[in-house]
Amino acid sequence: MISGYLQSAVLAGLDGKNGLAAWRWVFIIDGIITIIVAMFGLFFFPDTPSSTSAFYLNEIEKRRCVERMVEDEREESNNFTWNLFLRAVKSWQLYVLTILWMFWNTTVGKVSNTVMQLWLKYDPDHTWSVYQVNNIPTAINGWNIILVLLLNIYVDATGYRMRAVAFNLTIMVFGTICLVVWDIPLGLKIVSYMFAGLDGPLSPIYYAWANILTSGDAQVRALVLAIMNSCGAATTTVIQQFLYPTTDAPSFGKGFKASLGFVCGMCVWVVVVRLFELRVKVDKDWLKSPL
Repeated sequence: MISGYLQSAVLAGLDGKNGLAAWRWVFIIDGIITIIVAMFGLFFFPDTPSSTSAFYLNEIEKRRCVERMVEDEREESNNFTWNLFLRAVKSWQLYVLTILWMFWNTTVGKVSNTVMQLWLKYDPDHTWSVYQVNNIPTAINGWNIILVLLLNIYVDATGYRMRAVAFNLTIMVFGTICLVVWDIPLGLKIVSYMFAGLDGPLSPIYYAWANILTSGDAQVRALVLAIMNSCGAATTTVIQQFLYPTTDAPSFGKGFKASLGFVCGMCVWVVVVRLFELRVKVDKDWLKSPL
């Protein structure tokens, strides 16, 4: 979200400064921000309960972190072994959760800002300024932030995970259908980009769900989550390269159609994950969340 505003500000104030074009200044500023983020992670990420040296935790809080692991019957991850790999491969969680996350990475949400910018840039019916092209798509991120907070607070407060997921997926399906149709009024098209790109709330919901479903084995959990993330990132790369080439801008006919199929597939796969969860019958109240 900030990147759009940053690009507009750089274009307005730094283009030509010290003989450098605006796009060069963007790389310089991004490099500085990267160093700051890396330093933040180095000093503020707490590490594991048994090994944390975070300066903002006192000894009582550190001991409490370890005690909570024992109370929740969770073991800390140790060294990865061949046996661990076999345990992960034999688990249903590896396959079911990885497929779910790959579906998430194939929606319009992964490319929403880019495709909306390209539509605004090449829109044959309207003329948008460079600042509008950079700033208007940031609304997608703004709505994602709002919905992430609302839906995840709702899930934590009520336990109705599936209702939140169904609500979010309904919005995404509607937005993607509108983009597939394409020839729609301007206002609806802008809303459609916002709706199709609302994948953000599902990320914390899915990863929290994955943590719960793999809670019985800390090492398998760590490996499953890592594989989920890796496969998802690889899927996103393929989708961007083959389904959303810039030559298809601004309508992205095959990309939007494919993403509609994937988001509908995710609707079905969420039910599959829930059925596996119910089948496990883990004796935890927070795992037996209602539909």
